[in-house]
Amino acid sequence: MSTPVVYEVNIDVDPTIADAYLAWLQHHIVQMHTQIEGITSVSLCKRPKGVDGAGANWVGFTAYYHISTRAALDDYLEHRAAAMRQDGLNTFGEGKFVGARRILDIIPETPQSAE
Repeated sequence: MSTPVVYEVNIDVDPTIADAYLAWLQHHIVQMHTQIEGITSVSLCKRPKGVDGAGANWVGFTAYYHISTRAALDDYLEHRAAAMRQDGLNTFGEGKFVGARRILDIIPETPQSAE
């Protein structure tokens, strides 16, 4: 049995493009649903300014993609991720945003003891 994963994407955005980037990111999330068959849910969050960011004035977003298997994520990363990342660069240019990604294995819930 495959363990589900969370694909966490942290993006820090120059404030001059923050609103446009957010609109693009929301569209990108919809595209991700069509690109990764195993996505079960996505949460998009805005981080407080100055928290884990590229600069104190930059706007931070984090997307959490819950994916049913690591294989589904690996397929996306190998075959489709580069093109989708390039779309962001083509739209906003170099130096306007930075991203960092990590993959987290979900720990199955332990059954609660009956009392």
